[in-house]
Parts: sequence; C-alpha cells; structure tokens
Amino acid sequence: MLIIYRLMMYLLLPVTLLMQLVKGFRNRAYWQRWGERFGLVTIEGPIDCWIHAVSVGEVRAIAPLVQSILRERPNCKICVTTTTPTGSITVDQLFAGRVEHCYLPYDTGMGVRQFLSRIRPQVGLIVETEIWPNLIRECQKNNVRLAYINVRLSDRSRERYARFRSLFAPLLGAVKLFLIQSEDDALRIVSIGAPAERSHVTGSIKVDAAIPASTGEAAQDIRRKIAGDRPVWICGSTRDGEEQIILRVFQRIRQVHPKLLLVLAPRHPERFDSVARLSRRFGFKLARRSQVDKLDTGTDVYLADTMGELSLLYGVADVAFVGGSLVELGGQNLLEPCALGVSVCFGPHMFNFAEISRWVVDTRAGFQINDEDQLFEVVNRLLSDPNLRHDCGQLGKQLILDHSGALAKVSALLNTKGFI
Repeated sequence: MLIIYRLMMYLLLPVTLLMQLVKGFRNRAYWQRWGERFGLVTIEGPIDCWIHAVSVGEVRAIAPLVQSILRERPNCKICVTTTTPTGSITVDQLFAGRVEHCYLPYDTGMGVRQFLSRIRPQVGLIVETEIWPNLIRECQKNNVRLAYINVRLSDRSRERYARFRSLFAPLLGAVKLFLIQSEDDALRIVSIGAPAERSHVTGSIKVDAAIPASTGEAAQDIRRKIAGDRPVWICGSTRDGEEQIILRVFQRIRQVHPKLLLVLAPRHPERFDSVARLSRRFGFKLARRSQVDKLDTGTDVYLADTMGELSLLYGVADVAFVGGSLVELGGQNLLEPCALGVSVCFGPHMFNFAEISRWVVDTRAGFQINDEDQLFEVVNRLLSDPNLRHDCGQLGKQLILDHSGALAKVSALLNTKGFI
C-alpha cells in the first residue's frame, strides 16, 4: 500500500506544482523558496527539536511551548517548519530569529530524505493531525523520535483515514506519542491505528496560547483611533463566500445601528484586494489598515490587511464573528475573542473546532447561527444589549480559565518521554 502511495505522490507532483504556481498569482510568496518544497533546505543540522506547524494558528499555538523550551534550554536548536507563507511570517514575528525556519517538503520519498538528511533532527513534534506516510516512514528509518501534539480528528477526517487503515495503522504505530485534545479525538485517532497505550488526552494548547496582557491596552488605543464612540463589529478569518453574506447583514444592521464600523479580516492575504473590491461594490467607503491607522467617521469598512494583528483587532470590537464557519470549511479558533472578553458568534460548520464550539455554546459565551438571517438577529441583539455583551464576555474569559492547563500537561509528558 505504501508503494502505491509513493507512486501516486510522484504522479501527482505536476498537479501540486501547478496549484503552487496558481497560488502565486494571488500571493507571490508561493513562488519563492521552491527548493525547500523538495527538501533542499539551507539549515545545517543536527537540530535538537523539529516542530511542524502548518500555518498561522498552529504556529501561535506552539509559541508558549517553544518559549518554555528556550527558557529552560537556551542552547536548544529548534527548527519550525510550516506549509504556508503566512505561517513563515508568523514564525519570524513570534520568535525573532531564535528558531530556524523552512517549509516542510512535499511528501515524496526523495524530498523527505533530503530534508531529514540536512536538518538531522533528534526528535520531531507534529502539531495536530498532519499524517504524511513518507515523512513518518523516513523518520522511523532515521531514528527520529516522532510525537503528535494537540491532536484533533473530526468524524469526517476519521472516515477518510479509515478507508485506508491498512496504510495508516502501521505508520501510526511507529509514532512514539500522541497528545490529544479530547476524549472524542482520542477514540477517533485510536480507531485508525494509533496505539492506545501511547495516547494521552491533554486538552488544547490553543487555550494556553496566552494573549499578552498589553493586548487590551493596545486594542483600546487602536479603538480610539479608528472608532471613537462608534460600535465595532469584527469578522475574523473570513473565507470566500462569507464576505458577501457579512456585507449584506451589515447593510441591514446599519439601518438599526447607523454608526456601526465593520472590521473585516479575511483569512488569506491573497484575497485582500478582492474583498476590498467587493466592499466597494456594496457601496461602502473602505479604508485599509496597511495604509490608514486613523479613520474619519465616514468610513464604513476597515479592511484588516496586515499580518499578525487579528488578536489585537478582536480586542477593538464589541461583537466578533469567527469565519470559516458559514461555509463548509470547519471554522476557525474561537478562543482569542473569548480570552479578550468579546462576545462571539459563528456559523454551523465548526467540525475542526467541534469541542471548543460546544464549550462556547454550553457556557453561553457565544452563539452558533445557521444562516444569514440568524447572523443579523444575533449581531443586532448583541449590539443592542450591552449587558448581554458583558455577560458573554465574562463567560468567555471564565471558559479560558476553566480549560487552561494543557500546555503544562504537554510539557510534562514530552519531558517524561524524553522529547524535550
């Protein structure tokens, strides 16, 4: 089965390269550092600890862990790999040259072998559930002790992996440790082949990816510049198909709250320009954060087209909508607005954050909506009722406190098992 997979990866390589080329027309960073995608990295090993974090959310999640390792072992040589350019930018922003960075190569045998032979890691930590067969097998051959941390697995993903259990079960059996977000995730990952005796439920380290105390003060300073006494609705990590819905809802809400400012933060930088054009087609006066940091009262939509500021901008808002959830993409992380005490709502498609979304609904820290009309109703209700907003915000902060502690559990298990 693994031989068939390897052959398919080589056959699909031209398609993968074409997709990379197309992405480059929207974000030119995809045209850079092509050699790294084939394992031709310039980092010289040996690396003490290699951590793979796909993109922005995963990089932010591991930041407290990386900082903890560096505090205890200042000379520890760490390499963080990502898949996306935005992940690469986030590594630079968070770690300021204290760790190495390169892209993880495509999962071809040749590329993975090149990569491992150059960085020569002693241990590897893979964040969440990036199950790449060639990568796991080559780590096994090179005696790289591999652990998966902050593992989550939706029912949809479990069903896909289960179809090829004969491929994935032996590979997962080669992984030394699984640190898993929830009991349900543990049942799913074990069902596709992870050894139960090496699987431990720790909770989500994203809860412990603490927002700096200064965030609140900095957010209020931004609010004074862009909003003054105007109410603010932020829509974060939005995806294609959601902005149209949001802008229609914004038109309706402005009839009730005419001073409302919409802060719109698309998930991917390559979509900033198209979202700006869409906002103008709706007739709104738009300003871009990359160009303007102080707004006049005539601005309707403030486009958050900078990197690494979403947490800060959540703190500016009265109400937050978290995207990737009105379209079937599995949602995004709800914890940042909750930690800042901002009332939050999100759509029906939260399968990538199923447990966290349940926490938010069950504790009444936020609202799950099903469609455009419900989005209007909930946002309008929150904007109209300051007591409800306050209560939701306080419950969100309490939720963070109640579910914190995963980082300590993860660090302790990694230390006990000899990974850090």
